[in-house]
Amino acid sequence: MNASARQKPAAVAGPEAEPVAEPTAGSADQPAAAARPVGAVRTTLYARLAAELKQQILEGVFVAGQKLPSVRALSRSKQLSISTVQEAYRQLEDEQWVVVRSQSGCYVAPRLPEIARPEPVPGGGAVTRYLASSGPASALAYREDLIPFGAAIPDASFFPCERLATGIANLLRRKPALVGNYNFAPGSLELRQQVARRVVEWGASVDPRRVVITNGAVEAIQLCLRAVTKPGDTVAVEAPAYYGFLQTLQMLGLRALPVVGANRDGMDVDALARAAEGSKIAAVLLSTTVSNPSGATMPLARKRQLVELANRCRIPVIEDATFADLHFAGDCHAAQGFDESGLVMLCASLTKTIAPGMRVGWVDGGRFSEQIAFLKRVSSVGQPQVLELALAEYLASGGMARRLRRTRRAMQAQVCRMAENVARVFPEGTSFALPSGGFLLWVELPGEVDTLALQERAVSLGVGVAPGILFSPHGDYGHCIRMNCGVPDSPRAREGLLRLGELAGQMAGPR
Repeated sequence: MNASARQKPAAVAGPEAEPVAEPTAGSADQPAAAARPVGAVRTTLYARLAAELKQQILEGVFVAGQKLPSVRALSRSKQLSISTVQEAYRQLEDEQWVVVRSQSGCYVAPRLPEIARPEPVPGGGAVTRYLASSGPASALAYREDLIPFGAAIPDASFFPCERLATGIANLLRRKPALVGNYNFAPGSLELRQQVARRVVEWGASVDPRRVVITNGAVEAIQLCLRAVTKPGDTVAVEAPAYYGFLQTLQMLGLRALPVVGANRDGMDVDALARAAEGSKIAAVLLSTTVSNPSGATMPLARKRQLVELANRCRIPVIEDATFADLHFAGDCHAAQGFDESGLVMLCASLTKTIAPGMRVGWVDGGRFSEQIAFLKRVSSVGQPQVLELALAEYLASGGMARRLRRTRRAMQAQVCRMAENVARVFPEGTSFALPSGGFLLWVELPGEVDTLALQERAVSLGVGVAPGILFSPHGDYGHCIRMNCGVPDSPRAREGLLRLGELAGQMAGPR
């Protein structure tokens, strides 16, 4: 936007002349009962456009220093007047989201402004501050242009990418018709059989006929919840809980009931039992082995206790075992192995151990398997058969156990290195406990550090962070962050961690 663009053409009405159209009470477009309340604020078009551009900047559509579309180009694409676009850019400039360079245009500011905290959503029950914050905050954690300390994504070097790519190419040469076939749930029998054989090491009892192949573990968990709950039900989750669980519960209209852990041993089953006495719990959703984000693992005795409680109270349990194969000591026993009633649904994914890009997960739904398979068919039909068969061939070829041992050793080494660096560069008062497996580190900063603000300010440093409030439906853990230790060691990563530690130190203040 050049300097002259800040003057409104006399022939064009000002932006305030273009409020968002609102039907009048009783119009054909909107019934009288839905009319705008007296005194409601009319949102102008330029304010809506400014808000849309802010969101795109937060999501990384436009990054620091990048030029935004010209006034005329945005006017044409959005079908808005030039003066409306000018006013939107003027608002962004006033709020320090953009800078204007004379005769050049409008650019994203090198450092984003502080973002005002959203007010809690009234009447949200178990979801208050979390509802308003989780979307933008989780998007920032995964922005591709940032150093991914906030994303639960290990480096591609951990995975057999070349071998899988070769396997897919060979499979398509032998069976080119695979790309022309539909593949319906529950999925290819070959992969379901390999899954059942693989989890024998978990002490689980999985019948291939009950296994449903899904789009990662997230869809598997969604299907389980849809099979055993209805909107308004309460689902017990561990605390802290993976924010993907919480977002799924929110999407399905369910209430999250956090149940704290005891020491580093995962969910406290006695606390869960007390909660079940006080309110009706429709399901329990948790990771019993290598929880995300804490890295905790329940002892075998507690897993057995969980299943006994579920059977006694008739509460379905959704057990996420996505990180189970990454337990450093190889102790990946599933609670489902103690279940004889079919109430425990075992979910997992191959995205953390074999192939993130293939997005293949699975679920043994126990007594709910038939309903889960039906829900999968009506929701998304099935998964690509070529990927299922390629993974089945890889699992059948052997060597998985040996490769997992190497992966666990490499991940443990990176977790230890990250922990040492965090202890060195973060402010005094920072604490953490080493996880039982995986590649995530749950870090507690001094209490005065607001990690949501830390995340927002870290964006301007090119660093991604996952703030603690993402992992609680009540906005707890505001001084915590989840760190991804799967980031390759590089000068850029080391510099990013150093700058993040310095920023946390500034926010903590003098000690």
